[in-house]
Amino acid sequence: MSVRTALLPTLVLGPREAGAAWDVLQASANLALEDAQQLRLRELLVAIDHWAQLGEAPMMALLPLGNGADLLVKAAWGSAISPTALPMAHAMLLPPGMARASLLGTRLLPLLPAPDGSRQFGRQPIPVPPVLPDAPLRPGWPDIGLAWRNRVVIVPEAADVVPALATVLATSGPPEQAGRITGWATTAMLPAVGDFDPWEACQLLVLGPGRPQPYGHPYLPARFNILGEPEPVVPPPAAWRAWTAFRDAAGAQAMLPWDMDMTVEPVPALLARLADHADDDRARRPALLTALLNGEGPQGFDLRATGLALLAGWLAQDGAAALPEAEFRALGSSRLIAALDSLDRPGEALAHLSDAHLLWLAEALVNHPLAAGHLGCAMVLRLIDVPGGAALVPQLVAQRLEGAGGLDLERLASRRVIEALGPGQAALALKVTRLGLRQPAATLAGLGTSLAALQLAGATAR
Repeated sequence: MSVRTALLPTLVLGPREAGAAWDVLQASANLALEDAQQLRLRELLVAIDHWAQLGEAPMMALLPLGNGADLLVKAAWGSAISPTALPMAHAMLLPPGMARASLLGTRLLPLLPAPDGSRQFGRQPIPVPPVLPDAPLRPGWPDIGLAWRNRVVIVPEAADVVPALATVLATSGPPEQAGRITGWATTAMLPAVGDFDPWEACQLLVLGPGRPQPYGHPYLPARFNILGEPEPVVPPPAAWRAWTAFRDAAGAQAMLPWDMDMTVEPVPALLARLADHADDDRARRPALLTALLNGEGPQGFDLRATGLALLAGWLAQDGAAALPEAEFRALGSSRLIAALDSLDRPGEALAHLSDAHLLWLAEALVNHPLAAGHLGCAMVLRLIDVPGGAALVPQLVAQRLEGAGGLDLERLASRRVIEALGPGQAALALKVTRLGLRQPAATLAGLGTSLAALQLAGATAR
């Protein structure tokens, strides 16, 4: 793997004397830290000091230092160096992007020697060769789902730690979510100090034999089969599967980039937000609607509800006025009716429709199950003002009465509707009036409707 040539700052960390707090014992001249990074380094020193007091075996870690920089650390307790040596750590400061370019630092590990009790290491920066060797990988290991959950991998031999570490990092995916991985450690004994939280900073723990496990912390253990292979991938969260399904369905549409905050967003809200963003490109709106309305997405998500919601918003906005007749009808009357019926005020959307679109939908609404809903009422009131629409009014009114109730019925029981029914519909007019007068909110307007119905009945009788 090629990495641009760099001189990495080096540090030696440890207590200056027995019982003292950890400090920077030696640092190369090119070490330059921002104020926030200085504060994080002080927090890390306290955390490593706590680890050293536990007398655990040597450990390695990649710890985010802030503003994109990382600290690659190898630390050892005194007895692991020599019987009389104090605990110590060697560290390298990795500039922004270096850890990810070198597979989160695993290819840089050979450049970092284990602590030997001296301070020689921190006197000079370490040159990074133009080409880094690949880290040793475990052949045949599947992705254990590090991108979705913090994982702890417990290996049987100390020699397995680095290969397991490199393999898990190399197989984590997909790339949209792999960016959440920022650090790792070979110990579970680093405590939280100040703003440093190891459970947030280190998404992967690889523990050798005898290491204490992170009980009570949000790590999912990787279990192994008899061949020494880890369990299959952790299922991705629903939000990512929904985002992927929308991306695949939308094709060339403008897409909001994946963001880790989306994992906690309810799927319907996320899909609605994605649709609103993609809908900004009005020229491609029909293609997006068609793709979403075609049904189930590749990730198992039914995108039809999202398509209907987008279509409903479009109809409410301008009645699809910019859509040619052929493309409007290509969406299908059933989909358009379902979208209109999902609106709280379908009448406002119907008001935007052209007369041709309205009559076509009204014909489809006859004998449609939703004709008995509030959309049927709104359609009746709209048809009264459309040339040629009066012929459909009696059928829609009759079907609306089958499920009549509430304010919709009061709107139907109006003088305008009774007059639109016309001669020959006296029985239907009287039924509308009778049901309207039974409503708790019936007023003098209802009496006026009744009078109109009686006049219609009288005219029919003559």
